[in-house]
Amino acid sequence: YVPHPKQNIFHSSTAEVVLFGGSAGPGKTRALLMDALIFVIEHPGSTAMLMRRTYPELENSLIKMSLEKFPREFARYNSAKHQWTIATGRARKSKQSKHSHVSFGHCESESDVYKHRSAEWHYFGIDESTSFTQEMFDQLFTRVRSAVKGVACKVRLCTNPGQLGHGWHKKYFDIGGSHKPYEVWRPPRAVGDKYDPPSRAFIPATIFDNPSILENDPGYLARLESLPEAQKR
Repeated sequence: YVPHPKQNIFHSSTAEVVLFGGSAGPGKTRALLMDALIFVIEHPGSTAMLMRRTYPELENSLIKMSLEKFPREFARYNSAKHQWTIATGRARKSKQSKHSHVSFGHCESESDVYKHRSAEWHYFGIDESTSFTQEMFDQLFTRVRSAVKGVACKVRLCTNPGQLGHGWHKKYFDIGGSHKPYEVWRPPRAVGDKYDPPSRAFIPATIFDNPSILENDPGYLARLESLPEAQKR
């Protein structure tokens, strides 16, 4: 995996919550998938959860791509659990060492978020996150926690504009406001709160940030341009 410059910015952001957003084609899904893999490799014993709103969407994007891209030399997929087990460091040579995991999930109905009530995720990512309501995100965010020493949690969102969550994404990341793209910032603590809100950053991207798709499928841009404006996103 050789990331493009905009994907590299996504991987290297120090914000606790990052939105990688923009039009179709910049490689957001692959960046999210590989970011989770890199995270669990670097943090033995950690768990990443990646989500889409529905299972068919999940199966046709994140799961399908992981089966194509994850290295089988040290990664094993359990199709019943929708989970990859990753042998990291010493775990590749010793069965006693801890393994990391990349799991896949979906929340088709808003109440499905409560199925994850007892979960603990060190890394949490949502592909097409504007398909989730803010209430769903807030509930799932509570599952992001770490009892593993030295593991700082990460939340990563990827999406195109539009859909039902467009408004809360724009507000949460202050898109078009006083905070500029790529800037890592933290909202002020609310009155009565004991803890600071998570830091966040917005990384905009378009198809022109993905030279691979333009080189391998030059007709894609023409097909995209032929769509109604709302469907180009």
